[in-house]
Amino acid sequence: MPGGAALALLILGSAAVGVAAGGLARGVGAVAAFLVAGQAMGHLTLVLAAGHLHGLGVTAPMLAAHLGAALACAALIGVAERLAVALAGFVWRVVQALTGAAPSDLTRRGVAPAICPVTAGVQLGCTAGTRGPPWLFV
Repeated sequence: MPGGAALALLILGSAAVGVAAGGLARGVGAVAAFLVAGQAMGHLTLVLAAGHLHGLGVTAPMLAAHLGAALACAALIGVAERLAVALAGFVWRVVQALTGAAPSDLTRRGVAPAICPVTAGVQLGCTAGTRGPPWLFV
């Protein structure tokens, strides 16, 4: 297990790749590319921190395993994102049913419909901005 500076560099590099992926990654291919980049950065950081500069220790089976893992994880991330949107839509409908309010009563007025996220025919409730509580609690 790396310690001290090596661990700090590993965490910093992982955070940097994660932030870049969060802002740029769209689709399974892009997520897989960021996962591969993160794995490469982590491997390089650990090799350099251990002081083994005689070789990176990269073999064909290891590359294949990492690529397969990146593709599988990218697919799972895509499924999780879709399930989160579906669950948010379900929770939104439950809130509407429990409060007896129409969708327009729970959102702020003047919001353009194109701003609200739509997935599989379900329009999620959105507000005029990202700050402040939902209209239901104002």
